[in-house]
Amino acid sequence: MQTPIQRFRCRLRTKPAGDRGHRFPVLKAMVPCLIGVLLVAAMPGRAIAHRSSVVAADGLPIPGLTHDQLAVVAEYREAVLRVADRQSRRDETLIRLRNFVDIQRMACLWGMVPDSLADEDSPFNECSHAYLSGTMALLLHLRDREGVQGHGPEEASQLLNRVAMAMLAKETAPMLCAYSGDPFNTADVIAPHWIDVPFHPTSLLSLSGVAVLLAAAVGGLWRGMARIGAGSTAR
Repeated sequence: MQTPIQRFRCRLRTKPAGDRGHRFPVLKAMVPCLIGVLLVAAMPGRAIAHRSSVVAADGLPIPGLTHDQLAVVAEYREAVLRVADRQSRRDETLIRLRNFVDIQRMACLWGMVPDSLADEDSPFNECSHAYLSGTMALLLHLRDREGVQGHGPEEASQLLNRVAMAMLAKETAPMLCAYSGDPFNTADVIAPHWIDVPFHPTSLLSLSGVAVLLAAAVGGLWRGMARIGAGSTAR
């Protein structure tokens, strides 16, 4: 005779996958976010290896940009990544820069925290500088790759011209913040300054909202599992 736990496990195995997704849609949507938050939270509170006084021997250097330049790169970020992903020939530098941009943006919670770039005091400001500076370095490499002919470098060059024109338009009032011009490195992932979150209302409110959603999703899962277990016991 099966115990209630055994019947519950059997029911989960035989339950159609689509029905489980329908039963817990909020949890299904929140799982990637939860994984990202846990991964980022495991990083050091503040990475310092990107500073000019420290050189990472196994990484690629990434020049820092001014605040206004980063604001422009943020507008063209998706276009740069589309150009990079269309390349049929990928060298090691392209791969490392492309991976750095993805990993660093995830570490910065995908830029979802409001004012991450605009507010110099945001705990997410430095990590925003990192992934956007990496995006610009990727675009420059796409234009300058040696031995690559054809549509790729030409497309990158045209996009770079658009970015440069937009930057020139903003240079009438360039803004410098604490991390403007700081170099970064593909070997160093910059984590948000978690210790500063309680003192930054916008970031605290945003992360509190995420915590509430996660708690609601976990609570919904727990109640759903309890109902399934109760139904199995009744049978």
